[in-house]
Amino acid sequence: MKIAVVDDIAEERELARSLVRKYAAAHNLTAEIGEFSSAEEFLAADERFDIALLDIYMNKMNGIDAAREIRKTNDQMELIFLTTSRDFAVEAFAVNAANYLVKPYSWEQLFEALDRILREKATPEPTVTLRCEIGLQTFELRDVEFFEVQKHNLYINLSDGNRLTARLSMKQLREEIGKNADYIPCGASYLVNLHHIVSLNNLTLITKVGRKIPVPRRSVSEIEKAYLDYCRKAVGR
Repeated sequence: MKIAVVDDIAEERELARSLVRKYAAAHNLTAEIGEFSSAEEFLAADERFDIALLDIYMNKMNGIDAAREIRKTNDQMELIFLTTSRDFAVEAFAVNAANYLVKPYSWEQLFEALDRILREKATPEPTVTLRCEIGLQTFELRDVEFFEVQKHNLYINLSDGNRLTARLSMKQLREEIGKNADYIPCGASYLVNLHHIVSLNNLTLITKVGRKIPVPRRSVSEIEKAYLDYCRKAVGR
């Protein structure tokens, strides 16, 4: 397990490093820890880490901006934000943060955040197999931004920008994928993966690759609540 600690305060880096070592020893893991005193130094190192513990308030580039740079080329690194404020919780969710801890955090909080990452990595992602226009296709549900039904066609909008087509109704789709807490209906035509939503404004959901999903006016409050609840859950609040 390779972990980066990025903080411009030496005492905070020492605390995080110490707790990571204790966690690794308690779980019989080998931890290689890299320390960086700025976001710029971390990005310039261009190393592949499994997990990054990122302070948000740092001189020059902050942790959120650093995370956005990371996500341009690396969507596998797990990010845990360590900060003195809750103000960036939604931004942290938008860059797929694994957790968001407010300083002073306890060892229990950090251990729980690391436990959650290891549990999720050990649990196979749910998949679905659908007959598409190019044949049978199997994909992980987390890789679908949203499903859309139009004129008897089901469109599968993937997070890599691709779009597949199948002959399936929304009812049949729900039977195929079962109940999944990450998905929420948006009107009659859309089933949206909240994991891939970055904003809700002007009756429109915006996905991470820039797709737009119309929100019925009657559903705005319900979808807004679901989105906020998911954001809070995603960053450990």
